[in-house]
Amino acid sequence: MFTFLVGQPGILNRKSSFRQSVDTSQIVSRFMIDELRFEGFHSADDLKMSLGAFDTSTFPDRSEWPFTRFFLQRAFDTGFRLGKQHGVLWEAFDAAHRRARFDFTMEIPTEYLARTVEIALTDNMQQDGADFALSPACWSQAVEESNFVAALEELRIIFVDEAAYGS
Repeated sequence: MFTFLVGQPGILNRKSSFRQSVDTSQIVSRFMIDELRFEGFHSADDLKMSLGAFDTSTFPDRSEWPFTRFFLQRAFDTGFRLGKQHGVLWEAFDAAHRRARFDFTMEIPTEYLARTVEIALTDNMQQDGADFALSPACWSQAVEESNFVAALEELRIIFVDEAAYGS
């Protein structure tokens, strides 16, 4: 049997408290031995593949409707692809990061990338057309609505600690 615990970085605090208690220290030795950090996106190129998956992944399987086409059928049918939006989307996240004046290297948690894409697609379905494009302003609005900056505020201590200790 393999056990994987997936959680926010705060789970490490729980691990420390389990270690200190005689009653729960066995939980650490059985289920919490190794720690592997799941990293977010560090560059525009990192976004390219994930955004491209929206253009190729279908539901239900074997349907002809990738996620991008479901939301923007006319645009998709004339060549619009989220995978080509990686640069402009990265710029929207980077601008939000700079406006927040964070002093650590930007990293986009997967949850906030997915939330931003969902917002951009659902907010713009009514504008679908053959010449549709997601503007930098659309992406900036979606990044803002995703609560990306608020999430980084909460994670700031983790990012700063990792930079200081080189993990």
